[in-house]
Amino acid sequence: MDFAEGGDLLSLLGDHAISQERAVFYSACMVLGLKFLHDRNIAHRDIKLENVLLDRDGYAKLTDFGISKEGKIHRYNY
Repeated sequence: MDFAEGGDLLSLLGDHAISQERAVFYSACMVLGLKFLHDRNIAHRDIKLENVLLDRDGYAKLTDFGISKEGKIHRYNY
């Protein structure tokens, strides 16, 4: 696993509030990560702040795939 110099989202939010722009940015990173997994039929199943790490450039990375599930994932078209 890559070293995530930025810590996790739980620590970041515990220190101070973040701007709406940063919240949207982190949310978008997480959505892209989940889309990547779902395109490969993997369900993360443990999304929480301490499982979202930040790299040195500030990008969010999903971690802790201990209870992930591989197989058919139901997709919904909205």
